[in-house]
Amino acid sequence: MNETNIFQEKSQQPGLGEERRKTGYVPALVLGVLAIALGLFIPLVGEILAVIGIILAVTKRKMYRTKAALICSIVGLLTSVANHILGVILLMQVVG
Repeated sequence: MNETNIFQEKSQQPGLGEERRKTGYVPALVLGVLAIALGLFIPLVGEILAVIGIILAVTKRKMYRTKAALICSIVGLLTSVANHILGVILLMQVVG
């Protein structure tokens, strides 16, 4: 084996940079999933978590693959807003 093969083998091993690249989108993804779950029960909390998840996913888009996190956050926001609107409509029908 010559020296160039040794250096090529070492460069092919996964390093810390690749490990961080795989897990860098996790906070945005967790916030998106929590926004979906909490948006069904507590819409205001779901809306806040979804907006934070969208902001994290958009700001980290160049370094990490945040497509799934962005989609989950958008779905969580839509779920929360829909639940919020339906709650207001039901409240107006009961009161009025």
